[in-house]
Amino acid sequence: MKHLILLFVLIPSVCMSQIEMIQPLSFGTIVVGKNNEVSYIEVSPLGVTQAHNHIWLIEEGQNAEFLVTNLPPYREINVQIDILTPTAKSNFHDTEQFVVDSVAAFPSPITADSVGQAKIYVGAVLKTTGNNQTYLNTEYMANFRITLNY
Repeated sequence: MKHLILLFVLIPSVCMSQIEMIQPLSFGTIVVGKNNEVSYIEVSPLGVTQAHNHIWLIEEGQNAEFLVTNLPPYREINVQIDILTPTAKSNFHDTEQFVVDSVAAFPSPITADSVGQAKIYVGAVLKTTGNNQTYLNTEYMANFRITLNY
C-alpha cells in the first residue's frame, strides 16, 4: 500500500508599502480676528478651504497628498489617520495653541492600481480655543500618522 503525502508550505507574503508625501497639509495664512469664541478653518481632503467665525483667510491652504507604493495590486486598503499632536504647536511659548480636529482621508478605503500604487488626500479642521488668548504671528506645526490596513 502506498501512501501519498502532501506537504503544504505556507509562506506569508510580506508587503512593505511605502508612503511618500507629495505635498503637506497646510491651512494657509490666516488671521484670528478675535478669540472670544471657537473659530475654525477646514481644508477638505479634496482641497476646499473654508474659514468660519473670526478666522480670515489671507492665503489659501492645501490638502495633503501622499503616494503609496508597493501595495498588492487591486487590493482594497483601509486608511486610518491618528492625530499625534492634538494641538498645533509653535516655537513661541507665549502664544495660544490651535486644536487639530477631524482629520479625514479621501478616498477611504483606497484601492491599489495594477502596479500597486494609490494616492491618499488628507484634510483636517483647525480650531481656536475661544478663550480670549492671543495668537502670535508665527508658524504652527502638528503631526499625524497614517496607518494602512490590508
